[in-house]
Amino acid sequence: MMNAQPVRGSHFSYLLPQGWRTGEEGPFALALFAPDMKAGIVVFGQSGLMYPLSPEQFAHQAMAGVMRLAPDVQILSSQPC
Repeated sequence: MMNAQPVRGSHFSYLLPQGWRTGEEGPFALALFAPDMKAGIVVFGQSGLMYPLSPEQFAHQAMAGVMRLAPDVQILSSQPC
């Protein structure tokens, strides 16, 4: 099992896996990065799904446009939970 350190930021409380780093911790986003930068975890809070966007289009717009992660962000089909 991977060791993880509990972190209580100003906006998020989360477990930071050993060797990972926090890229951003703000009111709307949390970004964690693996030591080799081959993996990352992004949590982004946005309320309201703007009509007529699909969930996939909304996520792409948020990640490629608002968050400026990368212009070639790829979103797989969503699945209701």
